[in-house]
Amino acid sequence: MKNQKKNLFFPSFERWPYFLILSLFFNFSLIFTFLTPFPLVMLLYFCGSKKSIAPLSLGLILSGAFSYFTAGSYISLLQYLFSLLVASSIYFIIKKKLSLLRSFFLLGHLVFAVVLLPSLYFNAMEEGGIRGLISEQMNKITSEVEKNKTAILEGQGEQAREMMDLLTNSSGELVNQLAQTYYFYLYAFVFLFLWWNFVLIFKSLHSFLRHHYPYSYRELLYFKVSEYFIWPTLVLLAFYLFGDTFLAKDTLYLVEGLFYCGAIFYFFQGIGVFLELLDHLKIFGMIRTFFMIGSILFGLWKVLPLVGVLDLFLNFKSLLKKVSKKQ
Repeated sequence: MKNQKKNLFFPSFERWPYFLILSLFFNFSLIFTFLTPFPLVMLLYFCGSKKSIAPLSLGLILSGAFSYFTAGSYISLLQYLFSLLVASSIYFIIKKKLSLLRSFFLLGHLVFAVVLLPSLYFNAMEEGGIRGLISEQMNKITSEVEKNKTAILEGQGEQAREMMDLLTNSSGELVNQLAQTYYFYLYAFVFLFLWWNFVLIFKSLHSFLRHHYPYSYRELLYFKVSEYFIWPTLVLLAFYLFGDTFLAKDTLYLVEGLFYCGAIFYFFQGIGVFLELLDHLKIFGMIRTFFMIGSILFGLWKVLPLVGVLDLFLNFKSLLKKVSKKQ
């Protein structure tokens, strides 16, 4: 009887505290905040929606308490609530067996709309708006850089010198550029945030879902952008590369923002080509994971959108198959 009463509120699945603690750790960390939906979906999937109510409520309470007593605000609570909404949406996709790619694109635009509305409200109601907030943060960064100028130069070298020159000599122009392209970068970041979570969640659940969910995480890794999308992207790329000679700066920032909105999808397609290359080289397991993360961290992310664009014309997958057959 005691066990039955206990299960009325908390799930019997013994690992739910690990998922709850992991979600709180991700939520409170600056680096891994974007991964908070992952453990929340795991908790929902293995415990069920009804049995997850108590653990998730506990997570919200702890997030609010931590945020209030450490920062005097409820930012962590809002972050956790936002991640919970995203996680619940992904869990709904799984339960209703909805198309993975369509759901990804639809949810991406819904999340962007949810994030956009408070941003527009803040921009309209607060003095200075987004531009003022960016300028304030830029001033903080610049002052910190000036304080530690010698140490940064000794540790980072020429790249640090270039970045410092940009911050000190062109900070006003940089603020203007970021303010003009903020919403476009927000759009790209929302889809990047969702893509990482979708891949991580559906890959982790692959062995559990394969018998009753008709879609695979591979659709996210190997999908191709529609060929009709390529021409506006190429036009934007041309303006982005050569437009500084005949376009006003504000127009150039608009072109840059629109280009990055399209480039994020070619980035995903470029990752698919990169994975095909790793398959061809027979690099699998943990080595494959470390190789992929390391390559992206060391600048490959700049090349991947271009690879995705070229894939529409060259079809790297078929080229790699031909090379494999010859070998």
